[in-house]
Amino acid sequence: MAKEKVVVIGTGERYYKMWPTITHNYDVVAALDNNVRGNIKGIDIEGVSEITKYSYDKVLVLPVNYMFEIKEQLLEMGVPADKIIPYFGENISLKTTDYKYVNDKILFDNGTIRFELDKDSGHGGVNGIFFDHVYNWGGAEDSIVIDIGANIGLSSLFFAARKNVTKVIGYEPLRSTYQKALHNINLNKTEIKDKINIYNLALGNANEEKIVNCTPQNARTVFSICTDQCDFNKNVEKIYVRKASEILTPIFQEYHDKKIVVKMDCEGSEYAIFESMMQADIVRDVDIFMIEFHLQDKGIIEDCLIKNGFRYIKTNTADYIGFVYAFNIKKG
Repeated sequence: MAKEKVVVIGTGERYYKMWPTITHNYDVVAALDNNVRGNIKGIDIEGVSEITKYSYDKVLVLPVNYMFEIKEQLLEMGVPADKIIPYFGENISLKTTDYKYVNDKILFDNGTIRFELDKDSGHGGVNGIFFDHVYNWGGAEDSIVIDIGANIGLSSLFFAARKNVTKVIGYEPLRSTYQKALHNINLNKTEIKDKINIYNLALGNANEEKIVNCTPQNARTVFSICTDQCDFNKNVEKIYVRKASEILTPIFQEYHDKKIVVKMDCEGSEYAIFESMMQADIVRDVDIFMIEFHLQDKGIIEDCLIKNGFRYIKTNTADYIGFVYAFNIKKG
């Protein structure tokens, strides 16, 4: 059976990562990029404007940070809308038919999970969560998941779709992002959305309010604590921080008979959260940690994990960011 002919847009890091999958599933007739030229993977890279000279069945748009801008660019060149595919990859649980452009959004629906992405929320971690499975873990025991840094709700939905997960409790400090998470959760079937409770809170090592600068960066909305240099007329939001130990201790007590999984992706706040948990001596109550760490890691988290009976794996995805996966061997 002949493969579909595709034009690939974007030849950055994801081009290299996705290339084996793309060439296995499709006949690549051209690879185009707005900036890059040269020969990559045996294909001459041309400008996006050259698409008009090719015949194709689909156009795969790879740059997750510019999927909406590239779609508009292609439409202006006369590319049919139904041929433009926002490409997040393909595997046993992720297919190109699962996601599509719908007006000014990207709709994902794989029959189990539904969510929407818009220009401001960007990809919301789709690749990491659904293609790379960065938040997957083995085991079939009844589990609850604490989702610290729930963003627009994709990780919470991923967890809730697992049959052995009975509850997901999420925390997202930014109001607009929290509202998108609620919207995405409510797009889903009752058996998925009823597992999830999400709160408009940040966790840290004190009960306080903070003023933050919010910066939409396509992939996500990030924030930094305001200083005297902040522009208080632009992208400023008040967030509410609760002491992590005060929030987590009653949850751990209520679900002591379940496997407790804690996921953290909270833009550097993981250190304050661990400080609070260490002070309350509740780190040992967790079975599994999945932590995206940020900034300069000084071994604080690893030292704490070792002292509390964990073994861990640490991977760096950049100089200032990476993952720690930790398993409590004392709890078994």
